[in-house]
Amino acid sequence: MEVEHTGKNHSSREVLFSILTTETFVTPSLGLLQLIFDVKQEALKALKSLYIEQLANKKVENLSGGQKQRVAIARAIVTKPSVLLADEPTGALDSKTSLEIIGVIKSLNQQGMTSIIVTHDINVANECRKIVNIEDGKNVDL
Repeated sequence: MEVEHTGKNHSSREVLFSILTTETFVTPSLGLLQLIFDVKQEALKALKSLYIEQLANKKVENLSGGQKQRVAIARAIVTKPSVLLADEPTGALDSKTSLEIIGVIKSLNQQGMTSIIVTHDINVANECRKIVNIEDGKNVDL
């Protein structure tokens, strides 16, 4: 089975384009969808869903680690992918913001977006509908 449309959450450890504003960093993901959507509005909508719309005109290099993490998530969801791959989406976030982000991901899931989350945080895992525990490369039932 081939996945047609996938959004990927790039870890904040990955270099975010330092010369771009947050809004500009999020918008390139739209590619050909620019013909269909108002790019700026979609980017701002994604930022707003993650409670960071006030950062739209700030350069990514000037953001905190947690803010960069949320910008990366916004970039992953801006094109409304059918599958969101999130590697430690709350790793650089405080517990309150982590809950907000998990709430956003759960809301996207309710709207039809499949989310695959990799995490070491049991609190994040407990918010998921299905948990696959992998130890030493093997699936271990919980």
